[in-house]
Formats: sequence, structure tokens, C-alpha cells
Amino acid sequence: MQINYIILTHKSPTQLERLIAKLDDEEATFFVHIDLKTNIEQFKYLQKENVIFLEDRVDVVWGDFSIVQATLNAMKSVVAHKNNGYTILLSGQDYPIKSKKEIKEYFSKNQDFDFIDSARIETVWGRYRERTVARKINFSSKKKDFSVIYSIFDIRSLFELCILGYNTLKFFIHSPLKNYKKLFTTLISKRKIPISIQYGGWAWWAFQYTTVEGILEIIEKREEIIDYYKECLLPDEMFFQTLIHLIPNYKVNIKESITYVNWGKGKAVSPITFDESNLEELLQQPENKLFARKFDIEQKGIIILDKIDENIQKKHILLK
Repeated sequence: MQINYIILTHKSPTQLERLIAKLDDEEATFFVHIDLKTNIEQFKYLQKENVIFLEDRVDVVWGDFSIVQATLNAMKSVVAHKNNGYTILLSGQDYPIKSKKEIKEYFSKNQDFDFIDSARIETVWGRYRERTVARKINFSSKKKDFSVIYSIFDIRSLFELCILGYNTLKFFIHSPLKNYKKLFTTLISKRKIPISIQYGGWAWWAFQYTTVEGILEIIEKREEIIDYYKECLLPDEMFFQTLIHLIPNYKVNIKESITYVNWGKGKAVSPITFDESNLEELLQQPENKLFARKFDIEQKGIIILDKIDENIQKKHILLK
């Protein structure tokens, strides 16, 4: 079974090398996007026939459309190479918690499905209008260095008015002067939303080749969708989750994401970084969780990855 792995990464060539090595075989192709801010030369030693580094690189900003754009660029490369089979979206901090054999068997058993968390957006986030109606204005490319601004004509409640007041104050304190025109335009321009029903969910997915083609065809015909999501907060958690439902004649066969994430306690912005204390938690994941994130060998070493590999190998030997 042909599998295309899209990998978005910005650091640690060693960790990327290990991820590719665990998934590599004669039926795997890797489409790697290196953040434009990162020196790509340190990764070039990994390049070979089935490891393709995207030339059309993006300066990726947290919570921004740039993440979606980097993914779309990789999807276009998959289609340009005419690589049938499943396309799986990973980050450089993901890692398989199942063997290559188990991964392929799972897709073979579920070959008519796409895998993505996609539910009506109002059921996913209580404050979903901050993502769909308000506009995100970046101050810089640093994480969380932005403000989310409603138009005065889109305010529906006292709470949203308070949010507008707080975020406008934040804007005046932190934003460079070049953004002021955009602020005033945003305040007086009612938001046009080109999609009647939106969906949201976890950002990582696995799509059939026809689904990849279908999404690319939509954005080619409907530029207003791209323009809309460019101003949204965290569009990577809405864009693909929504567009999959807009594919003409698409038969909705969707199962949940194949990537396991632990968000820890409270309202965390980022998931926990796994270490060896999480080993049992990872090994006990059901058959539909093929990958996990996130891992960071620079912060917490490689022990957890070694232990995952050891257990996969033991399981493989027992099943022989």
C-alpha cells in the first residue's frame, strides 16, 4: 500500500531522521516542509528519491493560516507526483506507536474512510465565534503575539463587546504602527463568511488520494474560502475539517484522527510532551491510534522513543 507522509517541521534533523527511518519502505514517500525561518541545509542530508523537501516553503506562525498553506503546498506536491494511496499529515514531533505492518493493515481494513476529527464547530468550542467571526491580526511571527478583533457590526453579546475592548487595548499596547489601518478596517467591516456550516477538530489527519484531489479542486475554484481562513484564529483546526464536507458528491465516510494527543489538565494551549513516564499510556492506545504527539528528543531525550520501538519489536516477535 502506497502511503504519502506530509511532515511539517522546524527543528531537530535527528528527530526527523528517526521518524522517517521508522516509516520508510518501498511504498512510502515523504513530503517534508521545513519552516522558512529554519536553515534547511542542516536537513539536506536526509534527501533521497522518496524524501522530497518542498521548495515552496512558508514562514509558519502559530495559530495562523501559514500552517494550512504549508500543508496545501505539500498536498499539491503529492498530486503532482501522482502518488495514490493514503496521505498522512504529521509534524516533526510525531512518532508511530504501531508498527509499519499494523499501520498498513489498519488502512487496508478501512480503505474507504478518511480520518479526521470533524464535528459541527458550535459543538467543539464554546467561544467558536472568536475563530469564525473575529479576525486574527499578527503583531509578529512569535507564538501568541497577535490580537483577535471583532467588527463592531458583528458583536452579539456584552461578552463579545468586552472581548473586543480587551483585545483592542492589547492591540494598541503591542502592535506595530503598520497594523493600525488593518485594525480600523476590521472594526468597521462586517465579516463575510463564505461557508454556511463549519466544522472543527484536531488538526492532524489521513486522507484518501481522491479526498486530497477534491480539497485542492475546491480551493482552486473558490478563492474566497482561502481569503476568509487567512484571517481566522487556528484555521488548521477548521479548514480541512470543513472542506472535506464541501467536496462534490463526497460520501461522508469519516473516522476519528489516527494521532493520539494528551492535552494534560486544564485549558492547555499545547499538548504535553511525552517522556518515559507515559510509556504505558502510549502502549495501551487502541488499534486506531497509530501515531502520537508530541515528542522532543532535545528536551526529554530519546528514552521514550527507544522504549516504544522495543515494545513494538517484542510484539512483532510474539506475533510471528
